[in-house]
Amino acid sequence: MQRRDVLKRIGMASVIGVSGIVAYACKSNSDDEAEEQAAMDAAMKDSKKTVLSERDKLIVNRNKNGFADPKNPTEAELKHTPEITIGKVDADGFAIVSVVVGSKGVVHPATAEHWIDYLTFFVNDQKKSHIENENGEIRGFAQFSYKLKAGDIVKVESGCNLHGIWESSMVFIG
Repeated sequence: MQRRDVLKRIGMASVIGVSGIVAYACKSNSDDEAEEQAAMDAAMKDSKKTVLSERDKLIVNRNKNGFADPKNPTEAELKHTPEITIGKVDADGFAIVSVVVGSKGVVHPATAEHWIDYLTFFVNDQKKSHIENENGEIRGFAQFSYKLKAGDIVKVESGCNLHGIWESSMVFIG
């Protein structure tokens, strides 16, 4: 009888011991998985951080601007305002839309430190095209052929890396 009791106790101790080891292993594995998941989450978070290019680091102003006194614009205001020209409509209904950033002969500079970094064209408040310019590589100028009809409103938004966002618009007569 005693032998049977001893074997029972050894068996119970073994079961309890194995259960404890399994439970510890599961907990340990669970902790490892939690640590792995935390490390993966941190890596994903870091990968979502935007690494700015040298060009993007130079774009320091995104405030919208306009004329303080439209009847007496300053040279700085003229330099940043897109000037829109719309040509005649062809047989297919397309008109050439040209824009140069700068008005009344005052042209915006194009240097590595100060340039028009983008132009966005809208027709009736719908974005039709967006151009990004490299610093010092190109002046704020673009030309496109758009399908326009009388009454359409053409708007151009330009971004100066130092002096913000400027826009101009006009109604297409036809």
